[in-house]
Amino acid sequence: MNETEVIEAFCKKDIQQLKGYVIGLIGPLGAGKTRLVKRILKNVDSSFENQVHSPTFNICNIYSSEYLAVHHFDLYRVESEEALYDIEIWESIDNQGVLIFIEWINQFPELVGKCDEIISISIDAQDQRHYHLDKK
Repeated sequence: MNETEVIEAFCKKDIQQLKGYVIGLIGPLGAGKTRLVKRILKNVDSSFENQVHSPTFNICNIYSSEYLAVHHFDLYRVESEEALYDIEIWESIDNQGVLIFIEWINQFPELVGKCDEIISISIDAQDQRHYHLDKK
């Protein structure tokens, strides 16, 4: 699956369907997880185009449009299960009014089961990205 196919899969969903939706992202450093989030959101609602930035240092970025709120987590620097409570990820997951992206979801298996879909990105020897969409 390529990036365009992943983006198209989400753009087929109505914005109302995306509320309460949790998407996990897995891939090595530099794989393009945040870039993919940005492209998905831009195609869902163009007002997201200039809002999406890497949440690596903030751990969670919040974006909004007239129709949709988005919580974008990056768990790369989160070191413990207890820290998940500090960043209020469980509250976000319980909020049925927001779309949630969680980068590095594989670091916390207890979160994987909360995902509606998981996007895995791999990079081959020719630096080509490959995407795998796993629906729960």
